[in-house]
Amino acid sequence: MSHYTINDYKKLHQYVLEYQKGKENSANSIIEAFENFLLSYVNCITYGNYKTNDYSLKRFISLYAKKGLIDSKTKTEFNEQMDYTVNKIQKMFSQYSQEELKNELIVTLLSMAKKYKDYSRPSFHNYVDKCFHYEAYRSLKALIKDPISRINNDEFVENMYKNNNYYDAFENSIIEINYKLSLEKALSKTGHKNVSPFDLESIDSNWINGITCNEIFSCLTPFERVIIKAHYIGKETDNAIATKYGVCRATINRKRLSAKRKLSDKLHFNL
Repeated sequence: MSHYTINDYKKLHQYVLEYQKGKENSANSIIEAFENFLLSYVNCITYGNYKTNDYSLKRFISLYAKKGLIDSKTKTEFNEQMDYTVNKIQKMFSQYSQEELKNELIVTLLSMAKKYKDYSRPSFHNYVDKCFHYEAYRSLKALIKDPISRINNDEFVENMYKNNNYYDAFENSIIEINYKLSLEKALSKTGHKNVSPFDLESIDSNWINGITCNEIFSCLTPFERVIIKAHYIGKETDNAIATKYGVCRATINRKRLSAKRKLSDKLHFNL
């Protein structure tokens, strides 16, 4: 917004104050003022496009980068790591449409307008310039929360650097972090036994991970087994499961029905 005049900043300041008082259309005025700003974020996340002189976007990208980015010795090294990080950001959010991303960023912008407290001077644009990158990072990070292990989001984001396929990470992650210990326990003399596929005592994390599950359930992904256990054994609703694992209810419903179809095909009868 560097090309705006002081009068533009005063108008924006007034829109923010009106928005805080609940005045109709003030939110639209704020969004319109930052239309190009928000679009630059959407284009970066969706297409990997960003300008090297866009200070806000560079700070946003840096939040997803490994520590080496800020330690780069040369401009070439810095740009290479920026491009690498942007590519990873694209993959992280590849399942979301431009409209969904823009709506999330709009919510972030309006949330900042609600929190804005500098009533004495027209400085909302400075507040956005200095803080939007971090607020957007916090808001968008919730969209890539690992739905299975529920590890810390920062750790999951870091893991995304090591995996070029978000969907594989989403579908095939396992609950048990210590996989080796889990496997050893499953194959030990006391831990490995023939059980009914519907034996409730056998449905633990090893079962979810596919280590001890019966062949009938081996056709499911770990996340599908999580849902089956929660819904049919834990008697949890789709909405409750969605809340627990940080995804939308429709996703849980869709995956549960998909799991039922797989099991139906396997067992040759309708569940």
